[in-house]
Amino acid sequence: MGDIEEFFLNFLQRNQVVAIVILAVLAVRFLLRNCPKKYSYWLWGIVGVRMMFDLPLSSPFSLFHLLGIFEERAGSAAAAAQKVTPAGVQTPAAMPGQNLMDPAGKIAALQTGSDLAGHGQPVLTVLFFLWIAGIAVVLSYGAYSCIKCRKTVRTAVILNRQTGLQRGRVRECDRIPSPFVLGLIRPVIYIPFGMEEDTLQYILAHESCHIRRHDPLWKLIAFLLLAVYWWNPLVWAAFLCMVRDMEMSCDEAVIASLGYGAKKGYSASLLAFAVKRHPCSFAPVAFGEGDAERRIRNVLDFKKPRMWAAAALTVLVIVVATGCLTNQESAADQKTEENIAQWAQAFCERDTDVILKMTSEDAQKDLENQELLYGKNFGWSSPWPWEEDPEASCFQIRSVDTWAKTAEILYYAKVSDPHVTVWKETIHYANENDLFQVTGERLKVYDAIASGQEFDDAYPEGISGTAMDYLTNNMKDMMETLSGHVAGGSGKDPLQDPLQAARQLLNLSEDDSEVQLAVKDGTDTENGEDNAVSVQITFPQDGAVRQVKMVRPWDENGIWIPQDDTQGTAQ
Repeated sequence: MGDIEEFFLNFLQRNQVVAIVILAVLAVRFLLRNCPKKYSYWLWGIVGVRMMFDLPLSSPFSLFHLLGIFEERAGSAAAAAQKVTPAGVQTPAAMPGQNLMDPAGKIAALQTGSDLAGHGQPVLTVLFFLWIAGIAVVLSYGAYSCIKCRKTVRTAVILNRQTGLQRGRVRECDRIPSPFVLGLIRPVIYIPFGMEEDTLQYILAHESCHIRRHDPLWKLIAFLLLAVYWWNPLVWAAFLCMVRDMEMSCDEAVIASLGYGAKKGYSASLLAFAVKRHPCSFAPVAFGEGDAERRIRNVLDFKKPRMWAAAALTVLVIVVATGCLTNQESAADQKTEENIAQWAQAFCERDTDVILKMTSEDAQKDLENQELLYGKNFGWSSPWPWEEDPEASCFQIRSVDTWAKTAEILYYAKVSDPHVTVWKETIHYANENDLFQVTGERLKVYDAIASGQEFDDAYPEGISGTAMDYLTNNMKDMMETLSGHVAGGSGKDPLQDPLQAARQLLNLSEDDSEVQLAVKDGTDTENGEDNAVSVQITFPQDGAVRQVKMVRPWDENGIWIPQDDTQGTAQ
C-alpha cells in the first residue's frame, strides 16, 4: 500500500470518529434545546478539537468505550459464525465496513485486505484526488465569497455618529441590505445607510459581541475544517448548527448585557432585516443577520439560568468533552503494545513461524511483495536488525493508534562495516476475540535521506543516547577499533572528514542536490586540532535545515561520529 492510499485510508477512519462525535453532540444539543445557546456553542468546540487532533488519552468514560461494549455484546452471536482460515486467521462473516465500531478499524470495500492490495488501491487513489479536488472547490468558493464581500463594500464610508467604538470600525454602505461584520485581524462592522438610532444600538452591540469573542477566527477555523471533511454530510450539518448557535449565543449575551427590557427592541431590529439576505452568508470570515425567526423566538424565550443550573450545564459539557475526546480503553488495547513488541522481536529474529502466526493472508502478501517473506523464510542476511547488547534494542515502538489500529516501529539494521541504518515499519492490526493479527504491513528504509521530514522520521529523538549513538550502542568497540586503524593507516578515510562522516553515518543521500552539508562554525578541521564541530545539513527539497555535532572521541586523527548538537562534546 502506497503513502497516498495509507494516508487516505487513515483519513477515512478518522471520518468515522468525527461522525460519531458529531452525532453525540447533536443528541446532547437536542437535549439542551431549551437551555442558553452558549452551552451548545461550546459543544462544537469539542467537535473541532476532535477533527484536528487525536489526543493520546484513554478513559473508561470514553464514548468509544461505551460503544465498544455494545459492539461486543451485539457481536457475540456473530462470533460463532466466523470462519477460520487454514493459516489460523479469523475472518468475520459480515463485511467489516458495515459497522462503525469494527474492531479492525476498516471501511467497507476499502479495508486493508485483498481488495485494498488488489483493485482497492486504484480506487483509493481516485477517491484521494477527488477529495483533494473537493477541498479546492470549497476553499475557492470561500475565497470567492470573501472577494465578493470586499468588492460589495468598497464604496463604504466611515459612520459619522457617536457609537462608542473606535473611529473607522463602523462603516455605512448603500450596496448592502443588512448589517454584517467582515474581517479577521481588524474586523469592521458594515451597516446599510440610514439605519435608525435604536436599531443601530442593538446591531452594534451584537456585532461588537462577535468581535470580542473572536468569532470571525472560530468561524474561519470551522470553515477550513469543513473544507477538509467536505464529503461527510454530518460535518456540513455541524457547521450550519455551529453558526446558528454562535449567532443565538451572541444574541443572548447582548440581552444579558442590556437587560430583559431590551428584548422587544432587539427583536424588532432582527425583524427589520428578516427578509433581506446579506451578501456574505457563507463567507468564512463574515457575519450577517440571518435566520431571524428562530433567533427572535430564542431572544423572547431567553432567561439567564440560575447559578446551580449554569454549574450543572458546565459539568455536562465537561462530561461530553471527556467522552468525545478520549479513546476507548479495553483489555485488548492494553495488550496491544505487548503484542506489537512480540511482532517486532520476531521481525528482528527472522522468526518465520511467529510472523506467519501473527499475520493475515493480506499482510503476508504485503511481506511477499516487499520480498521480506518467501516461502518459509523471512528477511535477508544483511543489513538486518540484530541485538547483541540487551540494553541496545534493535527496535523502538514509536506510536500506537488504538482507534485506527495502526502502529509505527523503528528498526535499527546493522552491518559489520560497522554501520547502522533505520527502517520504519507501519502495520495495520486487528484485535478480534483476543487474537492479535497484523492485517497490513509496509516497510520504509532510510538509507538515502533527502528531506527534513525523512530526517525527523528516522531520528525522532535525535542521536545521542539512542540506538544510533555509536558511543553507547553495541558497535562502540568496533568503532573505536576502526578509529585506531584509520588514524594509524595511510591515506584518507571518508570517516576522517566530518562532512563525509555525517553523510555516511546519518544515512544521507549522496546527491549534493538533495543534501548539502557545511561546517557551521567554520572551524578548521583539516589540521586535526579540534575534536568537535557543528555540521549544518540543508535539504533543498523542502528547505529544511538540521544541525548535528560531529565528534572525534577516540583519536585526534581518527573517525568522526554524530551526536546531537545540543549535547555538547562527547568525552
